[in-house]
Amino acid sequence: MAGEKGGWKEAGGAQLKRVESVESALGVLYYRLEIQGNQIQHQADSIASIELKMDQNQLKMDQKLEEVLRAVIKGKNSGEEEESEPVSSILETLKESTGGSRSSAGGGSGGSSDGGSGRTNNGEPTRGTNWRFPKLDMPLFDEENPDGWILLAECYFNFYRLSDVYKMEAAVVALEGDALLWY
Repeated sequence: MAGEKGGWKEAGGAQLKRVESVESALGVLYYRLEIQGNQIQHQADSIASIELKMDQNQLKMDQKLEEVLRAVIKGKNSGEEEESEPVSSILETLKESTGGSRSSAGGGSGGSSDGGSGRTNNGEPTRGTNWRFPKLDMPLFDEENPDGWILLAECYFNFYRLSDVYKMEAAVVALEGDALLWY
């Protein structure tokens, strides 16, 4: 019996050592988790700080854009007796069209726009700077249908109101293979 008690003591001692080893490993894991938690919190704080700075910069950009728009509208209306559209309504339209958080100076050029129809007040099409229009790409010539390509190229030139020099450059870029030898 004495041998059995010694065996139990040895087994109990081994189990105690295992428990102590597990507790020690858990302590190390808890310590590592605490460090990682602190690092994650630091990164979250950094992200929040960056987002705050971005929001502040966006607000400054929006204010600067409003100042520029006011100056442009004031410059256009300096020779006129009465404004056709108040600045505040233009700015409100701009904010609504850009979702209120980001502003864009991509309105039409070449005259005042008539509400997004793609034409200026004098009836001419806008020059492609109106963000409401899709971007048109110069069609590539596939050497099969020259008449169709010429029609598409003319539509492209008219849409962007290109000068003859730019028309030639755009056409050369669109030519491939044997068609490039034509140039």
